[in-house]
Amino acid sequence: RFTDGPAYLLEFLVGEKLPVKGFDLHLLGMGGYWIWQQGEAGQNDAITWGLAVNTRVLERLTAQVELRGYVGWQKADKPVILATKVGVLITSWFELSGVFNLGFVDAPRLEGILTLNFRLPSLAPFLFDFFTPNTPILKHHEA
Repeated sequence: RFTDGPAYLLEFLVGEKLPVKGFDLHLLGMGGYWIWQQGEAGQNDAITWGLAVNTRVLERLTAQVELRGYVGWQKADKPVILATKVGVLITSWFELSGVFNLGFVDAPRLEGILTLNFRLPSLAPFLFDFFTPNTPILKHHEA
């Protein structure tokens, strides 16, 4: 949603890799609670939801189809969007992607977005060791 004030978003994401031969296919589900300020109109809040299918093909090409939205309590406050996204991994750190959104209910009808995503490597394997007995949780605190 296009907000002009502070907002809070609490979400969960669950996914499952589907057994398809030849490429990675993932099914994702999302839900949450979104709270945002609307200036003099006060606070608004909504339950968020989403379903997505994504895949990686040809090592550097990603594609995703997503249906998402939220259910708020104000008038015209239940947008539903169908999104398609195609991305190309330029390096292991950068991905160029294009998104096309089609709004159905209470949302902008058409929207196109071009983004350059910067991906940080996961720091968990370098900082944490959960599997070796008698080791500190943070590796750099070893004596």
